[in-house]
Amino acid sequence: MKGQEHVWSNTPETGMGKDTHPNFMLCGTCHGLYEDKPQPGFATPQRCGCSRTGEPTWPRNDFNEHLHLCECCRLVPLRSGSRWSVWFCKECKARVRNLNSITGRYVIPIGRHSLMGGIGIEGSELVDADDRRFNELVDGLADQMRGWSDSIDHLHAFAARRTVFLTDAVGLDATRDLQLDTWLQRVRPHADASPLEFGKEGSFDSLVRWFASD
Repeated sequence: MKGQEHVWSNTPETGMGKDTHPNFMLCGTCHGLYEDKPQPGFATPQRCGCSRTGEPTWPRNDFNEHLHLCECCRLVPLRSGSRWSVWFCKECKARVRNLNSITGRYVIPIGRHSLMGGIGIEGSELVDADDRRFNELVDGLADQMRGWSDSIDHLHAFAARRTVFLTDAVGLDATRDLQLDTWLQRVRPHADASPLEFGKEGSFDSLVRWFASD
């Protein structure tokens, strides 16, 4: 599996059409999504990053998350909750994967699991390694994991900054909690308008510049 994207990572999109998310709010502090009440069959609602607690993980989920906005364009809600869930909509994911392929490394993380970024050690390497080589492999893996974690934090920071940019651009207050459907209705009409920076292509250009300036 090393170096390959897991088959479960194709997170379904809820689309940019008629889907609605009446219980979801966009946090004005961390700019993540949260629910105002639990969904049927779930003991707790989805919480945003600044209000998560140590509550038990929902059954059949790896994370207590139903919905996640695309980390690039922020225009598409994605179904989430698995460790293999992808953080990008179809179009943005294609651009990110192409960039990673061109550079020959995972510059921008596709999702939270390290195997999605090709981070790991082949079992045969460990079996054949002497003590010195074993220590080298472990140290190298630790360095990769630190870099992976930093890249994830950097991506989330971009997503939050992008949310503020779009919110301000349509005349809403980015410091206040906003109903997700209302926010999307205000922001999405600008996706295909000028200037280019409002759409998915412009979002990706901004994402690349964000990582290049790190």
